Amino acid sequence: MTSKDDSETVDSEWAALLSLAERELSPTDFAEVSGWVSQLRDGSMAPAGDVPPVLISEEENNEEASSSVPSSPTQLEKKSTDVRGMLANMTMAQKLKIAMSGNGIVRRLLIQDPSRLVQECVLNNPKIGLNEVEAFAKNTNVDAQVLRSISGRPTWMRTYRVKVNLVTNPKCPPDLSMKWLKFLHDNELKLISKSKNIPQVLQVAAKKKLSDKG
Repeated sequence: MTSKDDSETVDSEWAALLSLAERELSPTDFAEVSGWVSQLRDGSMAPAGDVPPVLISEEENNEEASSSVPSSPTQLEKKSTDVRGMLANMTMAQKLKIAMSGNGIVRRLLIQDPSRLVQECVLNNPKIGLNEVEAFAKNTNVDAQVLRSISGRPTWMRTYRVKVNLVTNPKCPPDLSMKWLKFLHDNELKLISKSKNIPQVLQVAAKKKLSDKG
């Protein structure tokens, strides 16, 4: 069940997304994208006629997840390459639509898009799963703003693994790493205190926390 606080957070996230879109898009593109946001919010979104249906369908992902013989790395890379080619030929409005409605492969690629607006649309995609959020929080190739956006969502931050992945991600802004460090268990604190990939200030904080525990 979604709490009132969670609903208010979701509303504020959509409002922030629309505000960013209004600043960055032309009036025509903004009208098109804001219409899609409204459909997403009320659950009436229909498939867009200007984006390839294969980028929206989750059937292939679900089949892979349930199959006893998962796709090989070569097959997955080929799919990703094919999708990259389709995304490269899209207008910004089309890319934003697909970021908000696309499947797992699309989300995995577009979360690394240089546009903050595209990144935020991926994070607002209703299909996104917690396992993906955990992967994004761990990914050293995503922009620091993605990590900051994840950190600002209470529903996701209730998950211990998301906290761990953020804190141990070298790309995570130090203020966020320090914020979530206090929630980690001793095993993770010990790893952080010895890791050469972690900023020194975080290593020192982890050592102090372990020391304080005796």
